[in-house]
Amino acid sequence: MARMHAVFFGFVTHFGGATRSTVELAERLARTIDVTILDVYGTCEPFRAAVERAGLGYRVLFPEPASRVIGGTGLAGRVWRMLGAAPHLMEVRARVRRILREMRPSLVWVNHFKGASIVGFTPSLRDVPLVIYLRGWYTPDQVPWYGRRLCRTRAAAVLALSRATKAALMCSGIDPRKIHVLHNPIEVDAYRELADRPLASPLPQAERPVRILLPADIIRTKGQHTAVEAMRHILDAGHDAVLWLLGEHAWPYGDNRDYLDRTRALANRLGVADRIEWMGRRDDMPQVMKAATVVVFPSHTEGQGRVLLEAMSLAKPVAATPAGGILDMVCENVTGSFFDVDDARGLAECVDHFARAPDFAVRVGRQAQEYMRLSFKPDQQVATALKVFRSVAAGEADAGWP
Repeated sequence: MARMHAVFFGFVTHFGGATRSTVELAERLARTIDVTILDVYGTCEPFRAAVERAGLGYRVLFPEPASRVIGGTGLAGRVWRMLGAAPHLMEVRARVRRILREMRPSLVWVNHFKGASIVGFTPSLRDVPLVIYLRGWYTPDQVPWYGRRLCRTRAAAVLALSRATKAALMCSGIDPRKIHVLHNPIEVDAYRELADRPLASPLPQAERPVRILLPADIIRTKGQHTAVEAMRHILDAGHDAVLWLLGEHAWPYGDNRDYLDRTRALANRLGVADRIEWMGRRDDMPQVMKAATVVVFPSHTEGQGRVLLEAMSLAKPVAATPAGGILDMVCENVTGSFFDVDDARGLAECVDHFARAPDFAVRVGRQAQEYMRLSFKPDQQVATALKVFRSVAAGEADAGWP
C-alpha cells in the first residue's frame, strides 16, 4: 500500500498562532505520513524557516515576486479589489491544478475558505479529497455562502478548532458527521523548559508587583484597547501594576490601519501611558510569560488561542472573554476567570481578584496546568487527525484522478 501523502495549501502571509500550529501538526503527522507544504507566495520568512527546520517538503506556487491579495475596507472595497485580482487568482488556480496533478496527493487540507475555494471550485480537481480545517471562531452568520457550499458538497471532512466552531457549522446546515473537533495541543513540560531559559533582554518595569501580560498581535479584535482602559481601574484600586503588550501591529490596513495610534492616544487620555509597555515582537515569549503575574485575553473572537494554552501550561492565572474556543479551556474560577468583551471594568476586577488572593491565583493556575497536561496532548491531536485523514483517503480511493 502506498504511503499516504497529505498536502497543506495556504496563502501564508503572517507567522501567527494558526500558522505556527499548522507547522507543528504537519511535523507530527510527518512521522507517519508524507506531508508537503504548498505556499502560494513564499514571502513569510519565519514560516519558511519553521517548515525547513521541521524537515517538511516545501513548494512555492509563485517563486517569482508576486503581490499579495488583501481585501479592501467595506464591501465595495473588497469587491473592487477582488475584481482587480481576478486575473491573478486565475493564475493561482492554474498553478495549483498543475502542481496537484503532478504530486497526486492522498488529500489536500486548508485552513480557511480562501484556499478551499481555489481547490474546491476547480472542476478538474473535483476528485482531490479536500479537508477544511477552520482555525477561527465563526458564528453562523459569519460563515459565507460559498463556505457553506464547500463544506456541504465538496469537503470530505471539516475540522473545527473548538466546539463553538463545530456548533456554528452545524447551525449553518453542515452535516455533523463531517465535522471533527481538532484542538491545538501543548507539550507542557517542553514549554516549561523553554520558559526556564534566560530572557533575551530585561523586561521593562519588571519590579512592579502586578505584571499583566497581553500576548497578541495589535489588532482591534484582540482587545488591547480594553486592557489599556482597564489599567485606569487597576491603578485606581491601588495596585502597583504594569501592562506588557507583547505583539506587533502586524495588519496595518483596513479597520486596523490606525488602531495602534488610537490605542496609544487612549492610554495618554487616561493617564496610564507610563504604565504600559509596547514590547513589539520578542523571541522569548515563554520567558516573558513566566515573569507575568496574570495573563489576559480580551479577545472579541478566538478560534482556540495558542497563547492561552501556553499561559495555562505555565500555571499562570488567566482572565479571558468567553469567546469561541476559549470556552473549551477556561472554566470560571477553576482554570481561569471570565469578563465580557469590551468590559474594561470586568477585566480589572479579575486582575484585582488574582492580585488580592494569591492562594486562589496559584490554585487556578495549577488546575489549568493539569488540565492542559491531561486534555490537550499532542498525541491526541495526531491520532484524531490521522483517523480523519485515513478515512478521507480511503473514501476517495476508487475515484481516481482526472
